[in-house]
Amino acid sequence: MKLVGKLLARFRTEAGMTQVELALAAGVQEDTIASIEQGRRSLVPDLAETIDDLLDTKGALSTAVDNMPEYDLIPLWAEHYLNMEHEALALSWYDNQVIPGLLQTKAYAEAVFSMFLRGTPAPLGAREESHPGLGGAARRRIAP
Repeated sequence: MKLVGKLLARFRTEAGMTQVELALAAGVQEDTIASIEQGRRSLVPDLAETIDDLLDTKGALSTAVDNMPEYDLIPLWAEHYLNMEHEALALSWYDNQVIPGLLQTKAYAEAVFSMFLRGTPAPLGAREESHPGLGGAARRRIAP
């Protein structure tokens, strides 16, 4: 990634462009160009082609991206997570809600908690004895 970034910086300066000018011409953020040049972000093939055309590099960046060693395609900070993912038997995560608590309606809260209770829907009030916090959460309102 660093080699491609250095090539991009070299071609850009040879063309007399700033990072801001190149970013505007390529339709990306200035931070994207800066991150690529610093080797923190990979140059993706379609952006490489666009920049090749803008800087008239005759496909040098696209060729560099297409022939980058595999170990350079993944940022160092992501390698640990990819190794864990490779060894994992399953990927699971938990999202406890889609709508933040204060914006939930009573019906939404009942649906969320019915899934928690093995998918058996029941009126919110009927479960308050076993889960005392449920009733209070459903009665809270946002102040005007």
